[in-house]
Amino acid sequence: MMNKIKLFFVGLIQFSCITTLGQEIIQFTNPDKTSFQIPFEMSQNLIILPIRINGSQTMKFILDSGITKTIITELTGVDSVDLNYTKEVTLAGLGKDKSGSAYSSRGNEIRIDHPDRRNSGIIGLNMDIFILMESHFELSKQLGIKVNGLIGSDFFSSFIVEIDYDDRLISFYSPENFNYKRKTKRYTEIPLEISNHKAFVEATLIQNSGLKTDVKLLIDTGASLAMWIALFSDPAIELPQNTIPAMLGQGLNGDIKGVNGRIKGIIFAGTELLKPVIAFPDSLSVKGMMRDSDRNGSLGNDVLRRFDIIFDYPHARMFVRANRKVNDIFSYNKSGMEVEKPYINLPLYTVYNVTDNSPAHNAGIRAGDQVKAINYMSAANLNLDDINSILHGHESTIIRLKIIRDEEEIRVKFALVDDI
Repeated sequence: MMNKIKLFFVGLIQFSCITTLGQEIIQFTNPDKTSFQIPFEMSQNLIILPIRINGSQTMKFILDSGITKTIITELTGVDSVDLNYTKEVTLAGLGKDKSGSAYSSRGNEIRIDHPDRRNSGIIGLNMDIFILMESHFELSKQLGIKVNGLIGSDFFSSFIVEIDYDDRLISFYSPENFNYKRKTKRYTEIPLEISNHKAFVEATLIQNSGLKTDVKLLIDTGASLAMWIALFSDPAIELPQNTIPAMLGQGLNGDIKGVNGRIKGIIFAGTELLKPVIAFPDSLSVKGMMRDSDRNGSLGNDVLRRFDIIFDYPHARMFVRANRKVNDIFSYNKSGMEVEKPYINLPLYTVYNVTDNSPAHNAGIRAGDQVKAINYMSAANLNLDDINSILHGHESTIIRLKIIRDEEEIRVKFALVDDI
């Protein structure tokens, strides 16, 4: 059964022919300030921030610590962005060592402003921005809200960054003025390895055989899943006996496929998380990225959201404290059908993929079907997170759908099945 939005592999893109025009500077908008806090939206475990580029209208970007630079993935006819000097660059993407094209723009201003407080925010000066020439990732359709791109880990490197997933607040602090003694009380300190503005952390897999295996993971706030692991990165890593086919995300050259499976647990920050769903991408999809890396995979937001986290990139460490979500069940889509919102301004949802022999497939659901109602609730009154939450329900939960196909209304019913 597919689980499409579970992983963004944008972090694997490599840009060639890049030069930076002078030094990038990221600072508080008001030089007298030593901190800045802003609420964020959250969709499918992803943090979404309001961004302005070179004085543009506010756009929405996913905070993605798995990349370094800002990437514009989608611009519609109503979006207007003035970019400084641009040139075409080559992308080394995913799939089969193929490459694509994008534009590189240097010397830009990026602002994250508080929506209700003037002159309160952070500003990046002389910033590099990359613009994909084609919409490879279709973030808006899959999240159900308009998203223009991703903002990278450059914004972690200049500050102490605190993420409160419960209250959906992100805070940026000056490293020189941060009160470590007061703010990190009752937190666990964990060392980080910082390389190219990206953070790597150690965790332990508790495999189904009982074997405990230490792994090195990229901290990736741009991944909505719990974790993905490259099997070939360590012969001690075991593939769970029960797995299901999974479409893990999108690369420049098409979909990234693999399997999902459960293991006994993960030990992270001294806390054992039980029965996580782990993604295992096929080796061809990630071999280019893993060739020059000693990591085993990535740690995503379905683990990170279970903790209050203070990132201290300047001192190569993080502080972690379990929150009230720490014992949430790790869920996945048990229906076998994937739903998207093709037109962001319309309350319209369509099925874009159905896995063979899944509950939805066996009930007669087909790609292209329009979802009018689910469990007696009009789809027009739901958002995509609501629909996905229903499809992530417990095994044997009955799903009742009203769909439109070729102008005909059809009612179907099936039960969710947990195959892992």
